[in-house]
Amino acid sequence: MADSLAEFANLVLAGRVPLLVRPSFFGATLLPFRKKDGGLRPIAVGLTLRRLISKLAASAVMTPCAQLLAPHQLGVGARGGAEALVHATRHYLYSKAEDKAFIKLDFKNAFNSVRRDRVWEAVSSSCPGLLAYVLAAYGAPSFLWMGDTTLHSEEGVQQGDPLGPLLFCLAVQPLLDKCKCEYKTGYLDDLGMGDSVPRLLEEIHSLESGALLLGLTLNHSKCEVVGLSQSGLSLWQASGLKFGVVTGEAASFLGSPLGSKGLDEALLSKHLALKEASSRLGRLGAHEAFYLLKASFGVPRLLYLLRSAQLTAPRS
Repeated sequence: MADSLAEFANLVLAGRVPLLVRPSFFGATLLPFRKKDGGLRPIAVGLTLRRLISKLAASAVMTPCAQLLAPHQLGVGARGGAEALVHATRHYLYSKAEDKAFIKLDFKNAFNSVRRDRVWEAVSSSCPGLLAYVLAAYGAPSFLWMGDTTLHSEEGVQQGDPLGPLLFCLAVQPLLDKCKCEYKTGYLDDLGMGDSVPRLLEEIHSLESGALLLGLTLNHSKCEVVGLSQSGLSLWQASGLKFGVVTGEAASFLGSPLGSKGLDEALLSKHLALKEASSRLGRLGAHEAFYLLKASFGVPRLLYLLRSAQLTAPRS
């Protein structure tokens, strides 16, 4: 049995999946989770065997691909990458010159919008041995099942595919490579840039043009500029960009507060969320409730916050 599964996995990785089977094998059950801002995050839960094969494929190329993405993109292949980027961004904010600032960029429905032909090109140049499998998975539409409704996955990479984050990062890496800012960073689709206001304005327009070629659109209402001086604020307002303007003390990045004053508020938020979840966890069996608390609701998020937050006042 194990030999048969291994043989089948090798055939799938080689892209040798019958055309009639591909829409279902690479399809998924679609779960629309609600975001904090009221939007929906579509998570695709694929077949167990497909997910296992995708994990094998990702692990096989992760080391060389992570070297291509580092040091600016730490969303895949970098242990503790999110914490490292939060601390690096905080250091930049509190050590930068007065005429400089940091911007946080947000894309509309990024994973589901990135052009698949650009994904194929990125895979072909970065890890060509994976191309046959990626073409089998994303070379044609696949099925997405949501209740009694069947949709077609025709664009982007599926959120829920273990290979999806790597494919997305490879496709958008040119945006970071071409950026000329003195500080640039990426964690999956969360990109950031730091430099003087004129340089930031120039790079935003350049990045936005490059993003459109990838099928991505900046969501200006969710982008933010952090740490503007009074003169920088005047320049920024004259540009006409409708980004949110945030002070360093009030800012957050990758879900962690950048200023020390935000830690208390973040901890209180985690406390209230856990308190709300505790009554629901009580309806489950002890084992299930403990596992969810340990693996999802409480401990991981709290540990991430403590690892990435500033526990002492930063030096200005």
